[in-house]
Amino acid sequence: MKSRTYHLTETTTATPAEIVAAITDFGPGRQEIFGNSADEFLEVHELGADSADVTEGTGKNGNAVTWERLRYDWSDRSRVTMQVLDSNVWSSASKHTYAITPQADGTTRVDVDVVREGKNLKGRFLGAVLHSVGKSRLETAVADSVKAVETSDYETQSQRTAVASWTTPGVSRRRTRRTRERRRPAPCTRRQAPTPSPPGSPRSTPGTGSRSPAGTRASRPGGCPRSSAGRRR
Repeated sequence: MKSRTYHLTETTTATPAEIVAAITDFGPGRQEIFGNSADEFLEVHELGADSADVTEGTGKNGNAVTWERLRYDWSDRSRVTMQVLDSNVWSSASKHTYAITPQADGTTRVDVDVVREGKNLKGRFLGAVLHSVGKSRLETAVADSVKAVETSDYETQSQRTAVASWTTPGVSRRRTRRTRERRRPAPCTRRQAPTPSPPGSPRSTPGTGSRSPAGTRASRPGGCPRSSAGRRR
C-alpha cells in the first residue's frame, strides 16, 4: 500500500507561540488538546530544548488500539515535525507536519500535513478507512485541537524555556497550560485581634499554664480556629 498525504488547514486566534507550546507539551492532560494522545499511553523517552522522543497512542482499559513512537522537532519555530520511529500499525514513512504562520489580521494559520502508510494488515485496513471516510475525522480532530488551544492559556516559548531548564530529560514535563480561573482565596487570611480574657480568669493568670475556660476556643494567630482535621490523634 502506498503512503497517502492529507492536507488540513485551520485559522485560529491563538498565537504561533501558543500553538507550538501546545503541540510540544507532553505533560498530563495532553489528551485534552489532542484526543488521539491518551495520557495512559503517553511516554516521554527523551526531551530536549527543541526535540523529543515520545510514544503516544489511543485505546481503552489499558490496551492501546494504535500507538506510534514519534521524533518531534521544533528547531524551526514556525514548523513542528513528527516522524514515526515505530508503531503497531504505521510504517516509518508516516509523519505529521504542522506549519504555523502568523497572519496580517493577527490570527494564525495552521497547515497540517499527515502522511500515513500501513505496515501490516491492520495498518493497511486503517489506511483504507482513513482514505475513504477518515479525512473528515482528521479535519474535526485538528479543528478541536485548535479550539482547545484557544480556550487555554499557554505560556510563550521564552517562559517555557525556564520550565524546561529544571525538567529532567526523559520525564514528562509539567504542563504549561494555566487555567484562566483564579484560585479561591484561602479562608481566615485577615488577622484578628485576640479577645481579652476577663480579669481573674485562668487564662489571664501568668505562669499557671491553665487553658481557656470550658466551652470556649482559643484563637490561633490570624484569628483562624484549629480544625479538627489538623489535631493530632
